[in-house]
Amino acid sequence: MELIQSAVAITMIGKKREVPVTPNLEWYVYGTPLVGNEVLERSDEIASLGFIREAMENGCVRQIWPVGSTGILAEYRKLTGEPDVEIVADINVTASAGPATAVLVGITEDDIEQALRILGDPLRKIVKTDSFRG
Repeated sequence: MELIQSAVAITMIGKKREVPVTPNLEWYVYGTPLVGNEVLERSDEIASLGFIREAMENGCVRQIWPVGSTGILAEYRKLTGEPDVEIVADINVTASAGPATAVLVGITEDDIEQALRILGDPLRKIVKTDSFRG
């Protein structure tokens, strides 16, 4: 994406609220990590804030965590507090999600069908893997 000049803008909208920890959440990636022109060319793969809100209001999405330029793996490690955890998903977990084109969503096993009806594709399950460091 070619720019004529540099700029920085930060906008924060919303209120922070305490969310009770839900045991046994399964984590999914909703949206696709995109940057630059990909954001314009593949806008149908970006996480929909409207759908996320609907899923949260229906109670099928219990927690969300935005993914930015550090990628899915880095954000998952922050979310879980496990700095060495390794994960796999049907997507590049180290790719930048630039302007938060993807989010991590916590869903219980009982709510996954409803979440899929609301969020649809792209919704990808995150699976922890065993990592051996020697």
